[in-house]
Amino acid sequence: MPQKAFLIPFTVFLLGLCELTGFFSYGILRDKIHFIQPNTLTQADLKKLSLSFHPKLGWKHAKTRENFSRETQIHCFGDSFTYGDEGKATESWPSHLSRLREEPINNAGESAYGIDQSLLKYKLHKSETKNDQLILSFITNNFIRTLNIYRPFRSPSTTLTLTKPLFVYNKASQQFDLQHNPLQKPQELQKLNDPIFIQNLGKQDFWYKRAPSPVASFPYSRLLFDSTFWSSVDFLIKKYPESAYSINLDQIYQQPDFKKRIQFFIDEFFKAAQENNSTATLLHLPTQNEIAQHLENGYVPWIITGASQYCTQQGYHCLFPLLENPFADRISAASFHKGGHYTAQGNQAVAEYVNQKLKSRADETKHRKFSR
Repeated sequence: MPQKAFLIPFTVFLLGLCELTGFFSYGILRDKIHFIQPNTLTQADLKKLSLSFHPKLGWKHAKTRENFSRETQIHCFGDSFTYGDEGKATESWPSHLSRLREEPINNAGESAYGIDQSLLKYKLHKSETKNDQLILSFITNNFIRTLNIYRPFRSPSTTLTLTKPLFVYNKASQQFDLQHNPLQKPQELQKLNDPIFIQNLGKQDFWYKRAPSPVASFPYSRLLFDSTFWSSVDFLIKKYPESAYSINLDQIYQQPDFKKRIQFFIDEFFKAAQENNSTATLLHLPTQNEIAQHLENGYVPWIITGASQYCTQQGYHCLFPLLENPFADRISAASFHKGGHYTAQGNQAVAEYVNQKLKSRADETKHRKFSR
């Protein structure tokens, strides 16, 4: 009897210790690993997500800044750097460009978009942009987002917990096949509370496959016996201790399969524009870190040099302001918000740069017509 009396509290102690260890492990690592937390989205959360949900694109900003009216003949597609996160609509670079050119300009940017979603959004509006000028802007990590089907796999702290379409490389056909958004109706958002559904999404997601997402819920002690948890921990230790979502972009962008992905999206944009009798421009928007590194030691991310060379080979009109020192020299710390997006000053610099390039292109086109 005394022995049994000892075993019961000892067992309870061990179980409690395991539970505390699992809980504290989750608390320490939740910003470095994406954990699946079943049934954490309330009805209020799902209702809020439904306001941004889009069956073909994944999501769209509830407070859109787009204007596809026939009076508008220049359309700007891109992510939050085009939309103008952290600032007023009038402070975005498309708005500044509109004032410089004294004509309406469509800001069709969307927060957190990959270049795949920006391309798909343009294709959805092809009939409304026929014969018009198109600007598809991107920041360096926009191509990384094309590997992602469920946003929290890439950005675990995001409140935009939605799925998106995914282009998958087909080795047999050597083409990229579009896999549509896994969620097609707002009512299906309930599936986001199902850990099995989330883990099945991970089978196609680059980020999940790098560091699988363990389920985190009571009892947390189960984490200690979950192989996906230890796989993620092992990845952190061996690869990127700061976060499972850190990555050397230059290394991945130079991989043969990823070069094909970059070229595919560039080709698809210019091909779609040509079919629509539209004038297309691809625009890279440098981030604060990229500008600082470039001014310090001349560093240029591989994607910029690689994409620039490809554009030149194909005869595409592509703009890479980081390669032009006058632009980089104009950008200062005051050109960026705390969250990294351009301030009104930074957006003004972008707009002036783009306007100058559009004018030069128009002049060259007129000169060629006159020469004939």
